[in-house]
Amino acid sequence: MKQKWHQTFLLILSKAWDVSSFTTTSNRIKCGNSLIVSHPRPLRSAVLLNKRKLMFQASALDESIEYQSDSSTYGRGEMHLSAALDEGDVVVYKTGTWEVDGVEVGNGNPTAYEFCLVETMQIVWTHNCEHGYIRGMAVKIDSENNKVEVLSPLDFVDFGPEQLVARLPLNWINDNEADLLATLPEIMATS
Repeated sequence: MKQKWHQTFLLILSKAWDVSSFTTTSNRIKCGNSLIVSHPRPLRSAVLLNKRKLMFQASALDESIEYQSDSSTYGRGEMHLSAALDEGDVVVYKTGTWEVDGVEVGNGNPTAYEFCLVETMQIVWTHNCEHGYIRGMAVKIDSENNKVEVLSPLDFVDFGPEQLVARLPLNWINDNEADLLATLPEIMATS
C-alpha cells in the first residue's frame, strides 16, 4: 500500500528575521536572503503564527488516488480497498447502476460518483468477498480549486463496499475543509 506522507513542523524564529520578507518556493522557506527551511518534499503551506513562530507543512502535492480497480494493490476480500480504509478518509463511491462480478446492480439510473467522509464501517471480509456498509458524511469537492468541504447541514450516507471506487489523498485544514492533493478524473469531477 502507498504511504501517505505529510508532516507539520513548528519553527521558532530568530528576532533578527524580518517576518515581512518571508518567501516560499516548492520546498524552501526564505527570509530575505537567508534560507530557513529546505525540505526534500514540497511545502504544502506555511503559516506565520506570530512574530516568532512559523508553522509549515510538507507533503506530497500530487499524491495518487488509490483505486479499488488497481489490481497490483487491491483485490477482493481482505485485499479490498475497504479493508485499508480509516475513519476520516474521503472516498469516491458509485450510485445509480454499477457492476458486481459482471452483474449489473443498482436502481437502473446512470452511474454517478459521490464523495463521503468515512465515519464508521461494518464490513466482513473473507478470502474472496466483502459484505457490509461504509457510513459517513457527504462531502462536496470543488475540483477547480482542489477543495473538499463537508456538506452543511450534515448529509449522512451509507453504501456497500462493492460501490467503493477510490480513496482520495487530502490535507485537512480544519474539521470541515481539506485540500485535495490530486486531480480528479473528469468523469468524477463532473458527476
